[in-house]
Order: sequence, then C-alpha cells, then structure tokens
Amino acid sequence: MRPMLRSAVAAPVLLVACDYDGTLAAIVDDPASAHPDQHAISALRDLAGLPDTFVAVISGRARADLESLMGDIPGALVVGGHGGEWADGAISPQVAALASRLGEVAAEFPGARVESKPTGAAFHYRQVDPSVADDAARSAVAAATKLATRVVHGKRVVDFSTTDADKGSALQQLQREISPDVTMYIGDDVTDEDAFSVLGPSDVGIKVGEGATTAQWRIPSQPEVSSLLEELSAWRSAMGKDFPALTPTNFDAVLFDLDGVLTETASIHAAAWREMFDRFLRQHAEDEGEAFVPFDIDSEYRAYIDGKPRYDGVRSFLASRSIELAEGEASDPATANTVAGLGNRKNQLVAELIESGGVEAFPGAVHLVEALRERGVKTAVVSSSANAETVLGAAGIAHLFDTRVDGAVAAQLGLPGKPAPDTFLEAARRLDAPPGRAVVVEDAISGVQAGRSGGFGLVVGVGAGEHADALLDNGADVVVADLADLLAMEKSP
Repeated sequence: MRPMLRSAVAAPVLLVACDYDGTLAAIVDDPASAHPDQHAISALRDLAGLPDTFVAVISGRARADLESLMGDIPGALVVGGHGGEWADGAISPQVAALASRLGEVAAEFPGARVESKPTGAAFHYRQVDPSVADDAARSAVAAATKLATRVVHGKRVVDFSTTDADKGSALQQLQREISPDVTMYIGDDVTDEDAFSVLGPSDVGIKVGEGATTAQWRIPSQPEVSSLLEELSAWRSAMGKDFPALTPTNFDAVLFDLDGVLTETASIHAAAWREMFDRFLRQHAEDEGEAFVPFDIDSEYRAYIDGKPRYDGVRSFLASRSIELAEGEASDPATANTVAGLGNRKNQLVAELIESGGVEAFPGAVHLVEALRERGVKTAVVSSSANAETVLGAAGIAHLFDTRVDGAVAAQLGLPGKPAPDTFLEAARRLDAPPGRAVVVEDAISGVQAGRSGGFGLVVGVGAGEHADALLDNGADVVVADLADLLAMEKSP
C-alpha cells in the first residue's frame, strides 16, 4: 500500500474529496467532452458505500454538469463553482452579465469559449493560437474583473466567480458537517491549492502532475488517481473484515518491541550509534589514510543496526564497510576497538542520553496497551536493548507488562537476536501463549522478519513512508503510524 494511504485506511471516519478535471477526468481541449475515468468513478462508488467513509467532488464546473458527467454515486457530495454552488439554482443577473462580457472577448479569439456556471464563468483558451493565447487571457481578465469578486488562473482557463467561495472553504464546510478523523484531497490545478492549504497535519493532500504545490504527496498523472482510489477502496473495505479484534477470543498475548514502538528512544539509540561509529570511523580513516565517510543514520541504521542486539549490529555495520575487528569480550572497556568494545561504548552513550534527556512513551501505544489489559490480553516487551528495564522505568510504563525479554535476558539464556524469533518465542512461552495466538508489534525490519518466521498469529508493523512499505515487504500483516489506530481497525470479536 502506498505511504499516503496508510493514515487514511485506518481512520475511523474518512473523507475523500477530489477535483474533477485532471483528477477524475483527463484534461482535454473541449471541456464538454471531459468524460470521467470509469475506474475512478467505480472506486468512488465503492468508497461511498463503506461505513464511516464519505466521498466528495469539488470542482469549478456547474454542479448539474458534474452530476451528469459522473452519473449516480449514492451518498457522494458534489460541490460546483469552486465551492460556491451547493445546490441547483438559476443563474443570477450578475453571472449572466459576466458570461456575456466574456463571450464578447471569446469572439475576438478563435478557439476561445465561455463556460457559464451558476456562480460565475470560465474563459477557456486551450484551443486559441498559442501566439495570442496570453493576450486572450489578459483581455478576458480586463473585461470581466469588475464583474467578478474572484479571478483564478488555471491550466489554459481563467475562472471568474461572483462569490468569495473557493475549494478550501468548501472543504472546510464539509469537514464541519462530517467531522472526519482524516481528510484526503486530490487535485491537479492551481485552484486545488486552496483545498490543500486547509488540510491538517493528519490529513493527506495529493497533487496530480507537475507544478508547485503545498500538498505533501504527488502522483504523476490522472490514470494514477484511478489506481490510487481503487487501492484505497480495497484496503478500506478489507480493514473491517480481515483485521481481527485484539481480544481473548482471538489472541492470548501481544508482544511489543520497545524502541520506536512503545517509547521515543529509537532516536536516542540512533544518535548513540552515530556518535560511537563516527568517532571510530574518523580514527580508522586517519589510521588507514582514507577519507572519512560518516555513519548514515537514514540508510545504514535501518539496514544494519535497527532491531538487532548491540554486538550483532556492530558486526553487521562493520561488514558493510569491509572493516574487520577482533570480537573481544563482553567485559571489554568502552575504549577497546573490538566488536564488544564498540558495542559497550554505544551502550554507555545510550545510558548517558537517557539519564540527561528523559524518555517519553507514545500516547497511542499506551492507550492500546491499557485497552489490551482491560480486555484480559497479556502483554510483554521484547527488546534487543540491555537498557529496556531502565527505559520502561523512565517512561513510567513498566507496570503495563507481564514479562520482559530484553538483551540482558537473551544473553543469559543464550538466545539469538532478531531476525531470529527466539526472543519473541521465549516471551510467548512465559505468558503461556502459543505463537499462533500471539501478536508481534515491531518497527524494525528484523523484528517483523522474526515475527513472521516464528509463526505468530499477527505481525503488526509501526512506521510510515518508505519504511512502512519495507515492513510490509518483510512480513508485516498491517502497518500503522500510530498504535491507537489498531483499535479502530478491529472487526467484531
């Protein structure tokens, strides 16, 4: 599933709003022949039929024209006139005068045409000779500005409105009426920027095609809109059917990774790894007469370190750089240039960072764990970190877990670290939960690989963007950005 769909799929109440031209229908020279992509219309119809899922089309076209072109989409909300037309109505004298004046200009430029709307008019000059197209647009603006309260330049079209409404105000009105948890808006034109500008941090804005935009996501062309909507519909439909409730009826236990899942200490660990490796790599480069290449937190941490026991992480990263060191002993001092020494140096840095900066638990994770315990589902922490006990205490959530299998426990029992499933299996054994009736919750690729290979009943990934895709590719059954979303995704027990 695409990154921009993740928050939308899990939203308890979702609003999907789209522009029409360039979004649901391809841009054509004659707007009257801009018939919609039937795959997109079918996907919107499916979405509108799902529980707690609302569909809207907000366009500069007249509302009646939109409904005629799109056909019947039961439950869909159709807003015309760039947000100014919410119901069919007669054209006002002011709009009639505006259309008449623009018609005079269109007569001067072969290929130009005027589209009358209930709240304004559009001057289309896509088919005007390119050498005079800009002159046509300027002439239209000069002739009609006094009759319009709002002028918006689009793709070879100038929209004139006799109201102050825009797509942003229309979208806000829909949000007030529906109260969605997540709003997705898809559009391709300058006028859609008004809608993108009112989206909140949890909403999804998707720009179609090229051009400057404030939307956080972009897709290349109109056909991509259809496949995107179909994908969203399929996942939204499957969400309520296939995601099992996290209750004793289905599961005995939920096993949580710690860093990046329950607490924000993932950034602390990443910072410690970077500081430790950069010190080592700088000295190693000087000793070998090579250029210093710093540790890359974005690519190398995820690929070689995340989720693994400390010494395995050191070993994996050094191998990626073709650096060989002696293994050393667990008792090696943090100053030793051995695998164990570097791992101990990293652990020392983590302890210092935790002590100086404090640790906070993710509110959504705490909400989920508390809900599980109220239901009678057992919980455990399974972490590669030797600092798990300290972190849980600092975050104030140690009391929420029935057992803990961390790096120290794994060392005592001789258990291999992730991606081997042994630490998860040990936690499930302690809770008397067969793997098939236990859930693994992980943010690391090695962790979801462990959950999959261990035969657990459900593997939940925590992540966003490209990392979320990687978690799905490596064995996660579902990926969420916030663990509280899991409760909204449940089907009835």
